[in-house]
Amino acid sequence: MLDFLDNPVPSWLFYGFAILIIFEIRKYKKKTISNKLVKNKIVEQLNEEIFFPPKQEEFDLSKHSSEMHDYLVSFDKKNAKEKSRSTIDPWELTAKALHDFRFYQQFLNMRLPHGFLAYRIDDYYDEDIHAFDILRGRVAVARVLVGAEGINENTDDAGMVDNRPSVSVEAELFHTEALNYIPIKRLLTALAETHTEDDAEQNNLKLKLQVEECVSEHLWKLQQRSTLAQYKNGEHDYGDLNISITFSGSYWNYDRFLKLWSAKQWFEDEKRRLGFFENDGFRRSSHSGYVKGYAKKGYKRVEKD
Repeated sequence: MLDFLDNPVPSWLFYGFAILIIFEIRKYKKKTISNKLVKNKIVEQLNEEIFFPPKQEEFDLSKHSSEMHDYLVSFDKKNAKEKSRSTIDPWELTAKALHDFRFYQQFLNMRLPHGFLAYRIDDYYDEDIHAFDILRGRVAVARVLVGAEGINENTDDAGMVDNRPSVSVEAELFHTEALNYIPIKRLLTALAETHTEDDAEQNNLKLKLQVEECVSEHLWKLQQRSTLAQYKNGEHDYGDLNISITFSGSYWNYDRFLKLWSAKQWFEDEKRRLGFFENDGFRRSSHSGYVKGYAKKGYKRVEKD
């Protein structure tokens, strides 16, 4: 019954099976190399000394939404009197946050580490918040969402802290394994500075600890990934290396920024920073970005694709 087992295997079947094995091995190797090339391309793009000039347009709430503009007018009327402040509703808080953060791009671009720029997203799908991308060259390294929080444990019954709404600055950082420690920390600190206050040590310490804990957790994940890679083979999804953090508060420091200058002065200051990118006198060490030593030339200004 099993006599066929004694028959020799045809040579064509043996060679065919061998060719199939070789083909599968080569296919796997090509896929691995392709993944490495993609990662290398990201690193190369992060090292490019280029920048896209951000738009300098003031966000006009009345053009954004006539209804939201009406909510802003209503907010200002209610907020002017102590008795009516408790009647402020969530839509009025949203309108106030949208209006106040119309210059947040300029605020960030005065504070971000060298080589990084913030850009407001005009067509973000959620019209009740502001959205920003932070780029290093061609690569988006962070997405920032800003909006009114509503009622929480730090607000009154109307969602207010003193005479301002409580606002969240929510950020997610990408390609963090390719970024240096100092730029990551400075980027997070720039976001946290939205809510810092003079003579409010407890609040400022809380924000500082948030940054330190976030960076420490990220460093732990990097070390853990390196350790686990010694025991595993194949492809892995390391998307959990993205940094996510939310800073909440009454944006005291950003509100002070709003009251310091006019729109014209904020735009001029942003242009001056772009000038630093282009000139050859701005010394940049590895702490500021990726280039070690001192740069001989400025960043190249290019138009966005």
